[in-house]
Amino acid sequence: MTRRRILLWTIGLLLLLLAVAGLALREAWLLWQQQNGITRVHWQGLEVAPAGIAIGQLVVTQQLPSRLVTLEARGLRLGWNRQWLNPEPRTLTIDRLAVDWQGSLSPASAGTAATHPETSVSPLPAPPRWLPQQLVIRQYELSLPCASGSCELTGSFDAQRQQQMLPVAAELVIVRDQHRVELQADIAGSGPDDLVIRGGLSLDGEPVAKLESVFQRSAAVTNWSGALAMPALPASDWLLAWLQEWQPMDTAGLPPQPDSARLDIEWQLQAPPGQPIREQVSGSLRLDVELPDPWPVPGLATIQGDLRLALVAELGVWSGQLEAGRIRLSRPELVTADWTMKGVRADLAVTGTVDSNTLVLEFQQPSVLTVERFDQVAASDLLAARNLTLDPGKAQLRASYRTAGAELQSLELQSLELQSLELQSLELKGPLRLAADRLISPYLVEQSWRFDGTTTASLDRVAVNGHLRSHAGATADLQLDYAPGKALKVKGSTRLSGEQGAAALAATIAHWPQELAVSGGSLSARIELLKAPGAAAGLEGALTFTGLSGIYGRTAWSGLEGLLTLNLAGTDVEATAPALSVASINPGIPVESIRLAGRYRAPLANVRQGRLRLDQAKGELLGGQVTVVPGQWELSDLPFRLRARLDSIALAELMQVYPAEGLAGTGFLTGEVPVTISAAGVQVEQGRVTAQSPGGLLQLPAERLTGLASGNETMRLVAEALQNFHYSVLESTIDYDQEGNLMLGLHLEGRNPKVRDGHPIVLNINLEENIPALLTSLQLSGRVNETVTRKVQELLRKKAEQGGTGISPNP
Repeated sequence: MTRRRILLWTIGLLLLLLAVAGLALREAWLLWQQQNGITRVHWQGLEVAPAGIAIGQLVVTQQLPSRLVTLEARGLRLGWNRQWLNPEPRTLTIDRLAVDWQGSLSPASAGTAATHPETSVSPLPAPPRWLPQQLVIRQYELSLPCASGSCELTGSFDAQRQQQMLPVAAELVIVRDQHRVELQADIAGSGPDDLVIRGGLSLDGEPVAKLESVFQRSAAVTNWSGALAMPALPASDWLLAWLQEWQPMDTAGLPPQPDSARLDIEWQLQAPPGQPIREQVSGSLRLDVELPDPWPVPGLATIQGDLRLALVAELGVWSGQLEAGRIRLSRPELVTADWTMKGVRADLAVTGTVDSNTLVLEFQQPSVLTVERFDQVAASDLLAARNLTLDPGKAQLRASYRTAGAELQSLELQSLELQSLELQSLELKGPLRLAADRLISPYLVEQSWRFDGTTTASLDRVAVNGHLRSHAGATADLQLDYAPGKALKVKGSTRLSGEQGAAALAATIAHWPQELAVSGGSLSARIELLKAPGAAAGLEGALTFTGLSGIYGRTAWSGLEGLLTLNLAGTDVEATAPALSVASINPGIPVESIRLAGRYRAPLANVRQGRLRLDQAKGELLGGQVTVVPGQWELSDLPFRLRARLDSIALAELMQVYPAEGLAGTGFLTGEVPVTISAAGVQVEQGRVTAQSPGGLLQLPAERLTGLASGNETMRLVAEALQNFHYSVLESTIDYDQEGNLMLGLHLEGRNPKVRDGHPIVLNINLEENIPALLTSLQLSGRVNETVTRKVQELLRKKAEQGGTGISPNP
């Protein structure tokens, strides 16, 4: 065979082999298309060069039962190395990639995943030879199925690797309307068991998040450490709206996005081999959150502040330490079932601990809660406050919770969600300091108040105990018990001693009589208030007097002993005195050893228009006794009348108190005086007294009678007889008008041994005396006390400056 024939046979054989290979390749290509649902592959503008291949346009259509996908690539360039015997693709660049995906995004099932965790450590496989080291898509346009139907994605993509699969650097850009999302990632390591990931997220050119993660798994242990930093939070409402297209979320109850926020998370975790890291995890996690600007949360408050939280895990069980927290809250108005609070602001500094079922917070300084207005919901306010300030001191807040529907055994980072927590108990316990610029109540003078005490508060009850002090200096021990929707109970007690304590109480209690001043002794007070929802407040109290003394108007009193109970029922207040005693009441003529018992009931709006019931009122007067006949009177229905009985009044003592020299007398007087009280004052009509048998002696000084006898024989006889008159009958009518004038119609029967040989003499004498002037004279003489004397002198001085004369008939 010649050489030429051999060459021809060889060439023919090669051509045959190429034809067979081409037919086989075509069949394999058609089979691959059929198996993968490829119904169309079309290209144009093919160019082949030593450095690579370029295709002007490539269109691929895939049709499967679950989806129809059309891919169109323009400006496709694949570059490779120049090793003809071992070519490798280096770069794949696509100027424009369009994908239209109709149907399901879910890939076909590849079988059930293994339920047992991977226990072996596997290296990263070598990349396939056909995978280029760099992929650049200058512009992509994706139409993908989503929850709203079909969603559009546009942007760019750039990824490159080294000779091996890792490290990889990638950048993904997504553009929506006028907004831009950029995601950068650098992945290094030797495989899935040794990965280092560094990435960043930017929105509209502003860095939003930075991530660093180091994951290492060996046959002995799995370690995962990293950090997530979010230095700023730009406006991204558009991003939430965009995500809603892909995955609908109920955002109706979500608050608006904060204007600014910062978040830093660092973690170092490890787990035994062959276990999911979250189930047997140990390690630590630190969380640092900052809200520098106020963030309005609808239905709650405006929030601002920062916190640092350190968590520690031990075999899947987490606990934590709140190292520092500062929370600022503000709310224009807060309304409960019973109270309305306006201008609520809180600045709270806290530390604490947290574990799987308990949160404990401890307040630190400075922590303060302020309320501009604190009012009752009811129209008739029982209590209100202005500029109320609460300082919790070192109070402790403890919350217990569990996962709804199951007992919480461990705090799992991936499975624990806020909405799954079920609060079981909440308790606040510790010191409490309250201050109010103004406390407003119908029972109190408006002024500032302070409270220092302790509190124990839970979801269903608030209990407060402590010491209350008014600006005027009144103090009280206070106990408060309140359950939301139930009754408010307040108990208070105080003890005041001497003039200073009484002055503080007078400047604190509303409706305190201005004429009343206390100078000695002590007063103990107890009060209990009950306010049920929808009902009027009820109040019970008691005043215990011990040796109390003082002045009312120009009347001195001393030695007040006994109990006075108070009761508020609806709109009426009632005071009951079962047994009061007063050592002395002295308006100028002392009444001693007084015993009082009775009851007074009046509307709270006008305490002077009530009903007085007198069960007992008696005392010692001028050696005898005066008694007010028991009865009941309406002070709103003036005038009313009461009757005073006089028994065994010593004439000798009556003469001693009269401011004149030489008066003397013996005997005892008995009678009854009807007293009428009206808006114009006090009046007596047709009162009557008589001397007890066998009578007595009456002596008037001669110098006071000489003027009466001048030029009148009858009056001379009267004057002589009264200088030493032995009477057997002494009777007198008593009248007292509203100007303070006392008129006596005196009837005397008796004799003077030195006048007319001691023959019987009958005298009828009318006497008149201005009682206020008489009492003023007695008060000026110092017969009451120095305080009353100075008070009368001051009143006379003011009257003289005003051009008046005398003093009111009511002392």
